[in-house]
Amino acid sequence: MVFLRCLVPRCVGVGLNTQRSGRKLLALITSMGYQSKQFAVLYASQGRYMQAELYYGCSLKIMEKSLGLHHPDVPIGLDNLAGLYRTTNRISKAEELELLSAASIQVISSK
Repeated sequence: MVFLRCLVPRCVGVGLNTQRSGRKLLALITSMGYQSKQFAVLYASQGRYMQAELYYGCSLKIMEKSLGLHHPDVPIGLDNLAGLYRTTNRISKAEELELLSAASIQVISSK
């Protein structure tokens, strides 16, 4: 989440007075979500689960906000975080996210 605080001052200077600027900002924010996921994967592979959880959660929030709840990457993010919860023996949280992911996939595939 620290990187988001660094992002905000840059976003203010972009200006959203044109549609093109808005698309650029959205692309930048979405890119930050994907980068956050990569950090999460790295930390999880090192056994640094607290950091991985922060970055998976941040990535998921960014994806939900920038891409929308019914984008295919959102259930993937839910599954990633659920996998981390299973690894750290938080089974009930993992199952909750897996149910959300399955429901999201069902909505996406029905479109």
